[in-house]
Amino acid sequence: MCLIHAGSPVKAWVKTAGVWRGYEGEFGMKIYKQAITAVGMVILLTAVTAGYAADPTKGAKLYNQHCVDCHGTNGDGQMPGVPDFRRTQVLFKPDTVLSETIQRGKNVMPGFAGVLTRDQINDVIAYLRTLH
Repeated sequence: MCLIHAGSPVKAWVKTAGVWRGYEGEFGMKIYKQAITAVGMVILLTAVTAGYAADPTKGAKLYNQHCVDCHGTNGDGQMPGVPDFRRTQVLFKPDTVLSETIQRGKNVMPGFAGVLTRDQINDVIAYLRTLH
C-alpha cells in the first residue's frame, strides 16, 4: 500500500511487511510518479475494456443474415470444407484470429471487411461461441 503527500516536499508512505515507512526527496518523488502512473494505467484499462462488450444476440442476427447459407443455422457447416462451429476445437482460436479470418476471408469464404464493422464481427464471434 502507498500513500502520497503531494505537499512540499513530496513524501511517500509505503507499507511493507506491515510497517509504514516514509520517503522524501528524490526517492519519494519516484514513488509518487510510479503511483500516479499505476493509477493512470488502471483508469486507461478500465476505459478501454468498458468501451464495448460483444453481444451474442446481435451476433445471431448478423450470422443469420450473412453466414447461415454456408455455415448452417446451427453452425454445422452446409458445404464440404466449411467448419463445424458446434465442435469446440474449431473455436479454440483467439478472437483476434477469428476476427482476421472473417475480415479477410478464407478459401471460398469472402472477407467481410467493409461489410461488417469490427464490433459486429465481435458480436458474430460471441454468438459462435454459444454454439455447442
